[in-house]
Amino acid sequence: MSKIKLNSTSKKNEVIDEDDFKKYDFESLVNYFEFLLSDENWKNNLKKIRDLVSVFESKYKDELISVKLEFMKKGGNEIDFEFRPEYKIKFDKISKDFRVRKKIFYRERENTQKNNLEQKLQVIEDLKGLINVDENINSIYKKFRSLQNNWHKIGSVPNSQNLNLWNTYKHHIEIFYDFLHLNRELREFDFKHNYDEKIKIIEKAEALTNSKDIIKASRDLNSLHILWKNELGPVAKEHSKNLWGKFQKASKIIHSKRQEYNKNYESILKENYQKKLILIKKMEEIKNSSPSNFKEWQKILSEHNNVSQEFKEISPLKKNESKETWDKFRMINKEINRNKNSFFKEQKIIQKNNINDKKDLINKVKKILEKEDWSSHSEEMKIIQKEWAKIGFVSKNISRKLWVEFNSSCNLFFESLKKGYKKISEEDEKILKKKDEFISSLDKEKMPLKIRELNKFINEKWENFNSIGSLKNSAYLISFNNFSSALNKLIDSLKLKKLDNESVKFNIKILGIEKDPNKIKDELLALKRKIEDVKSKVLQLENNIDFFSDSSSENPLIKEVLEKISDYKIQSDFLDNCLSRLKSIERKRNKILETKEIKSEAENN
Repeated sequence: MSKIKLNSTSKKNEVIDEDDFKKYDFESLVNYFEFLLSDENWKNNLKKIRDLVSVFESKYKDELISVKLEFMKKGGNEIDFEFRPEYKIKFDKISKDFRVRKKIFYRERENTQKNNLEQKLQVIEDLKGLINVDENINSIYKKFRSLQNNWHKIGSVPNSQNLNLWNTYKHHIEIFYDFLHLNRELREFDFKHNYDEKIKIIEKAEALTNSKDIIKASRDLNSLHILWKNELGPVAKEHSKNLWGKFQKASKIIHSKRQEYNKNYESILKENYQKKLILIKKMEEIKNSSPSNFKEWQKILSEHNNVSQEFKEISPLKKNESKETWDKFRMINKEINRNKNSFFKEQKIIQKNNINDKKDLINKVKKILEKEDWSSHSEEMKIIQKEWAKIGFVSKNISRKLWVEFNSSCNLFFESLKKGYKKISEEDEKILKKKDEFISSLDKEKMPLKIRELNKFINEKWENFNSIGSLKNSAYLISFNNFSSALNKLIDSLKLKKLDNESVKFNIKILGIEKDPNKIKDELLALKRKIEDVKSKVLQLENNIDFFSDSSSENPLIKEVLEKISDYKIQSDFLDNCLSRLKSIERKRNKILETKEIKSEAENN
């Protein structure tokens, strides 16, 4: 039974039963009449409107007689009787509007159908013209297919002409196919093409039987039927019945599911409404939770996304219930996003302070290393390390960079202390001074922009730097750190691409550690950790893509994730290359050491 709810001046939120208009009062019928005409697709409501008008006129006639008899019983004169209530005036006004609209609609439809009739008659004439033409059969067949396509694109014709026109069209189609017998291979080719296309349609229809969205499945099935009937020609007789039977079998399953769906429609609406209310309650619980760190927020947001996706997939609902649930959904979403943004804004401030605190500690260590009595500051260094450990969260990438800088400075201090480093000799002081002068002169150099030339330039400067004199232990470390820091600063000023920048800086790092096996091992471990971290991020992002319902690469979110994956893979390839280069240096060094050991043993023997 079809029902609709509308607002009436007499009865609010009254439900109109379209199958029985007789039981409603005049005002309800007038309001519903007005409601039907307000629809953009009012032409689809013609039967309802005719039924409503018929019922109204019948009821009004009875009402008029009844009121008139009552008037005359009370002594009134029939000639003085007048009865034109407000609802009748409104009804007549709407009826007049309806008649005008209907007249225009039928006139336009008649003109369109006449035009369509002329077009279809022309197609038939063109089909006749294809027979016995002195032209290549393939060319004729292409024209035939084009005429078929044109026929199916043309709209409806007057009903009085429709059957005769269709039979005439079919007749000339059959004549054309008889004509094609002259070229049997082409006819068989057409049969095969139609057979293959109909198999595809059957497969699509069978797939639709498993669809969860029966409404969409029904619409798609209708499209397949139009394709089957209007756009495809015949197949060989031995296949025709079997193919149609398979298509009908799948169609019946979908029709049966649609009927069952319609039968249970009211209960489905109620069930969907309850499901959405349960999910809204879950979202309320999520909203009211108070995550205090990043991990908790990630967990909460992941859970919220899952619930949101489930909420969006539930359909259909009654119009008012759909609006109610969507309003609540948007309100909760807004509040969760507001809380999230507030948290992350606060965390950014905290993190910025944490970064500044770590940078301050790095500067403290560097100042200690610059002092004459640096070795007397071991207790202060231990306190600084403890303070570092107490500093709160900093994002992984920034934290790693700061840690490398802090840890290398601390290692420099404690390695020097361990080796019992004392004040350097006068000769070393002279070498250090010359090296510092050389480093200062680098600012005046013009740095090449091409990577190969830039690396060549750095290697030359490294050779010049080493030719000044050699240093040992912490004096060497201090000297190299100053050299690499100066070059890195100059490289940053070139504003190279990120990977080019990192590649050149890695080359500088290799220059300083290639003769120290311990430093090489440390760098190998650091590279392996970085590679594992990047691969882990790629895996996480690839897993995240699976949670998107729309996995099209045009989806802006998917696009962003794919770009991140691509960037991480490029970074991973770069780190793999760095690792290979460092391993190659380690192998060469080990080979040299083995050769020396073999030579030494040979000499001893």
